[in-house]
Amino acid sequence: DNEKGQISEIQAYGEGYVSEVVMVSPIVKLRRSALFGVLHWTAETPRDTHVEVRTRSGDELLRIAHYFTPRGSEISQNTWERRSEDRRGPVVIEELPGADWSNWSEVYHTSGEAFKSPSPRRYMLFEVRLKTSDPFRAARLLDLNLDFSPPLVDQAFAELWPVRGVEPGRTEEFTLYVRPKFRVGNPGFDRIRLQSSSAVRLELVSVRAGSENLLRLGGGTSLWPGALQVVPGEQGVLDLFFAEPVTEPTLYAIRFRTQIFLGHTQFFAELSHTDFPARVQEVSAGEATELVSSQALVAVVDLEEGRLLEDVTVTPPILTPNGDGINDEGAIEAKIFAVEGDKRLRVEVFDLSGRQLRDLSRQEARPSGVHRVLWDGRDDTGRLVSPGVYVVRLGLDTDASRQRTETVRLVRVVY
Repeated sequence: DNEKGQISEIQAYGEGYVSEVVMVSPIVKLRRSALFGVLHWTAETPRDTHVEVRTRSGDELLRIAHYFTPRGSEISQNTWERRSEDRRGPVVIEELPGADWSNWSEVYHTSGEAFKSPSPRRYMLFEVRLKTSDPFRAARLLDLNLDFSPPLVDQAFAELWPVRGVEPGRTEEFTLYVRPKFRVGNPGFDRIRLQSSSAVRLELVSVRAGSENLLRLGGGTSLWPGALQVVPGEQGVLDLFFAEPVTEPTLYAIRFRTQIFLGHTQFFAELSHTDFPARVQEVSAGEATELVSSQALVAVVDLEEGRLLEDVTVTPPILTPNGDGINDEGAIEAKIFAVEGDKRLRVEVFDLSGRQLRDLSRQEARPSGVHRVLWDGRDDTGRLVSPGVYVVRLGLDTDASRQRTETVRLVRVVY
């Protein structure tokens, strides 16, 4: 017994579950474009486990033909066509996402979140990740459901201008061109909502509607100033209300002023209808007009390295919180640049001994922009502070070490 051999493979087995399982659904197909609403799922998530879901959506499918022999070997189309019919195997059509599909969305961490990929669309994909940090526990997905409804308009595209050459932190004028396209049966819309990815006010200049030729010459119908109702909201939201639902295609030129605080500031436009409050249709970036050539809703600026927290003021610098309506509150304002994602804006009031009297900090979903926090001269218990000089400290929790992430200002309280 003197046999020799070589090891060609070693298999190792462990006990328990792998740390992550990734599952991708087949392409979900609808007969017509639909607005996607809320994503629901049911899952078993023991301690130290969780489920993450992402989505993609699009309107185009890429179809690739695969040719096989009767025994299942894949061959080229030319080889397959040269064979006699009895020596040909099946032709299998593989369907893949087309060029207009979105990238994978941000993660859905909890069931009940609104759909995060572009909509309306005809096709979609789901990716589910089952994660665990304990090898003896595993998450389990039981079901996955998505609400959808008919779109308000068949398609809606928008283009922003300008998209480059903008000075950060300075008020600039932009034009957003919006073109809705309709299909028979679309109910239309009676509101356009505008906002940006920064916490900054949008100041409407004008709204005109008409053909490209009319708008090019400064013509068209003036909707604002005019019959359009304009309602500014919190965090820079601007709502434009139409007296009657819009059901006919036209081109809208919406001019507004705002400031840019991110290197890539995204602008958003949404359509809605009073009779269908659950349907909100996002306007997609695309070719809305030949008057401009951006096909984008993103303004790009060059930000100085280290620029983060600027123009911090307390107005007025002297508070007299005696209830007469004059200087009863102080407005703490600041401009924040180049910060994305949910962050904590720290605003604290101290006496000169360093004792914290009031914490006005808050979470900001869109931290870049102009922020304003009011102090009424009271401490955290609701009592007025004594006359004197106080320190207001303003800072921002960031992911990396940045210059000027914290600053202080003095404020006086007198009676």
